[in-house]
Amino acid sequence: MTLRVRAVSTLPDLRALAPAWDEVLARSETATPFLTHAWITAWWEAFGADQDLFILVLEDDSGVAGIAPFARARRRAGPLSYRALEIAGTGPLRFLGMGLSDRSDFLLARRREECAAAVLDRLEAERASWDVVDLRFLPESSVTARVLPERARAAGLGTARATCSDSPFLPLAGTWDDYVAMRGKSFRQRISRGMRRLEEAGEVRFELDAGEIEPAAALRAAIEVSLESWKERVGSALFLHSRVRDFFEALVPRLAARDGFYAALLRVGGRVAAHELGFRMDRKLWSYDSAFRREFAAGSPGTVLTAKVLERAWGHGLSEYDFMRGGESYKTAWTASVRREIQLVLDSGTARARVARRIAFEAKWALKRRPALVRAQYRLAGIVNRLVERGRLRG
Repeated sequence: MTLRVRAVSTLPDLRALAPAWDEVLARSETATPFLTHAWITAWWEAFGADQDLFILVLEDDSGVAGIAPFARARRRAGPLSYRALEIAGTGPLRFLGMGLSDRSDFLLARRREECAAAVLDRLEAERASWDVVDLRFLPESSVTARVLPERARAAGLGTARATCSDSPFLPLAGTWDDYVAMRGKSFRQRISRGMRRLEEAGEVRFELDAGEIEPAAALRAAIEVSLESWKERVGSALFLHSRVRDFFEALVPRLAARDGFYAALLRVGGRVAAHELGFRMDRKLWSYDSAFRREFAAGSPGTVLTAKVLERAWGHGLSEYDFMRGGESYKTAWTASVRREIQLVLDSGTARARVARRIAFEAKWALKRRPALVRAQYRLAGIVNRLVERGRLRG
């Protein structure tokens, strides 16, 4: 059967794809919350105004076999302007400096290698409409990561690849008690010590079903905690930005209706001291954001809450807890298992496209190998984020 490729470029047509989209995602090699129809659609409604929708749908006589959910954006690298094709949700938002999706790929349910090759063929045929294809947070072992570079080089397209992030995850094998015993005495003491200190500050109560019972209220509580956390002070709080808050307020009801959103709260003396929120999908928990109020820091509320979330996940027979991208120590303290994501960049072969690939990507990758520069960039981005949002609120 011949594969046919058609492009979807309007919001109504994207919405109409919902039934086929969910069916394809359920059988895809990479199935993540960031590739659901709800996420992509809500993201486009919130942030797609200055971009072009370019969803490639791959079909045969048996129906939809794959989907490549692209968005085309105008990007800059210094004085150079270039057109980038990105998986919707992964490209950096101007006010945030990063994308909201932690993982990406094509949705490939059947004939996976053929579908990936067909996407590349379509991109090659339309290379006049783009300069760079930027695929970030792509699983290193995916069909897309394997098939595209070889096909691109054969087509005369430039290619570059780098490790993008490491994502710790915890397989929920055995029992919670087995896991705690394996982690050792100091691990158990850290959790117990944090719990005692929190109890000294007031009655401790866990609301592990907050996202199921009252999703909107749970999200509001998480936003409040985020804005009183250490992350707000350094400018990295996710909910510092009103547009991100608006996005999640629109997204959560859609996910909650499909049993896709989870939020856990820790209260101390009646106040929400910490939150953890993310997604439930395929018997897995995906931890997307967490924060705690600075005043409760001595009790390690984030650690205590994560322990309760994990204990419950084990008890409910879930298979995995994904800490998402970033190998920070507060994640690796729980697990040594890590998945690697890559950034794969293709250029269309023009002089502008090649310069864009080298300056906007390869040069940045080289700078990121210098930890001092990365830390300085992180601090500067935090300062800018706080100033921009405070200026917007005053305005």
